[in-house]
Amino acid sequence: MVNVKWSIDEDAVDTVEAVNLGAKGVYASLIDTLVIILHKHKAALQLINQAHVRLSAYSGLSVIVCRSLHQDSSEEEFFEQNLPAHCAPAIVVMSQIGQQNGSWSPAPTNPQQQLMKMCPHYENLKYQVNMSNADAATWAGFNDSLPILRVEMAQACTLVEHTIPVLDREEFQYIRDFCGGYRRVISSLVTKGMTRGMTLQEMVKLSLRAANAYARSSTDNAAQKNHIHKRMSILKHGSTSGRIW
Repeated sequence: MVNVKWSIDEDAVDTVEAVNLGAKGVYASLIDTLVIILHKHKAALQLINQAHVRLSAYSGLSVIVCRSLHQDSSEEEFFEQNLPAHCAPAIVVMSQIGQQNGSWSPAPTNPQQQLMKMCPHYENLKYQVNMSNADAATWAGFNDSLPILRVEMAQACTLVEHTIPVLDREEFQYIRDFCGGYRRVISSLVTKGMTRGMTLQEMVKLSLRAANAYARSSTDNAAQKNHIHKRMSILKHGSTSGRIW
């Protein structure tokens, strides 16, 4: 771990930690912390939650943790919310927070635009039926350019398929587990003041519209049509979305 201190335009940055994660991935003290995940070809912003810790997400990757990445501010340019401070390592990915259709958003205003943000280059683990929970967590870590709800759908399906025998599985079980993930995502955004002033009803409405777009994306969206097969089979892509929504 490397600790660094500096200031930018008189805005002090307390501590930045560069961490190489081990086999267990992110740890509990990072819950509700915004970190920068360093992948081979890109860096991505991610808000760590309990599910990431439980599933050993991002194992083997490097992350940058900016302890002062959020600050209290009442100035109009920060929209009177806790938005990211001027933290130098975050500058490359800072723009994602201001993008209402970024992959981090569970309530994009333009789902097609969000889907187009998927990185076309991908050579890592491919999502498979009945893959282990650990592999599902690793897959999620490699796929943070996918919409966050799309990743939650896949992980919910994996959890059900590993905990409930085939003959006992029912549709509501997939929905129940996904709703747990959805609640964690929304709660994290509320805690960090990143809801863009929307009510829960408004966010759910946008999430439903986005989910319908995800289910059709393998035929309706150019980026998904040309590249989603590198991350999961087209059949599995459609079934995970359709089963939950």
